[in-house]
Amino acid sequence: MNQILYLDVFFLTNFIINETLLVWLRIISRKYVGTFRILCGGMFASGAAVVMEVQLHNMPIQYHYIGLILQMLCMIGIILVMLWIVYGKMEREKYKSCLLNLFLGTVIYAGILMVGNKSRTEARYFCANVVVTFPMLCVKSVILLFLAYIYKFIMERSEHIRKRCVQIELEKNGVVQKGIGLLDTGNCLYHPWTREPVVVVEHNFLRPFFEKEEFERQENLLLYKKDCVTCKEKIIWIPFCSVGKQEGVMPGIYFEHLRLKKEKGYTDYSNALVAFCKEKIAVQGKYQMILHSSYIK
Repeated sequence: MNQILYLDVFFLTNFIINETLLVWLRIISRKYVGTFRILCGGMFASGAAVVMEVQLHNMPIQYHYIGLILQMLCMIGIILVMLWIVYGKMEREKYKSCLLNLFLGTVIYAGILMVGNKSRTEARYFCANVVVTFPMLCVKSVILLFLAYIYKFIMERSEHIRKRCVQIELEKNGVVQKGIGLLDTGNCLYHPWTREPVVVVEHNFLRPFFEKEEFERQENLLLYKKDCVTCKEKIIWIPFCSVGKQEGVMPGIYFEHLRLKKEKGYTDYSNALVAFCKEKIAVQGKYQMILHSSYIK
């Protein structure tokens, strides 16, 4: 079967796709590179794709399996050289990150291109080629870049939360409970008289420290605000303004040790005042304690 290959159309199509993917990579990798380098990388990859397609196009049909393998190897080589042109010499981990992000963008881009377009199967290599007009290609390229900004926003938000989360250890009467605490600049709770900083936890996080009856008394304390004499533990009532409602009081208990894991190991805060509430601290359970703003250094 004879096929006509328009090299200018093939080059321009690949150039738009390559440039879109490189801009996608620049957005989500948050590593700025100049537009000139992106243009050079896209032009190299598009030109190399034209040369590769011409060579494979002239290969006899009986060697289509060899052609498919050569095509895959050439594409890998083109991608690696393209990244080197755009980003220069990088560490191995950064190259892996770029390749993974580029692969993710390619998969999403391919899905966007497939939507609403007919595919044409080419018998030579048994693959489906999507037929897309230039205006539609540009529109779908803009859609991919729009998704890149959404993806970047989600990743930055998740990274911001991860940086503010630290490992914690809470100890009382020889019992140690481990979890994750969130360093929150908005937590400015203090003991109403001694001005000691107060951390906030979900009540379920404290279950290992108390017997079943004592834990149930504390639950009733949260639900019905019963008198604190019903609990064996000394309860400190702490006023607040933003835990599930505008204002109120939370019960608090002193713990022997609160340890926060930081860069130089654990920092121990003895005789820590811990307030507890029945509300979930984190919807997805990423952390169980809201740490005081004074712990942020």
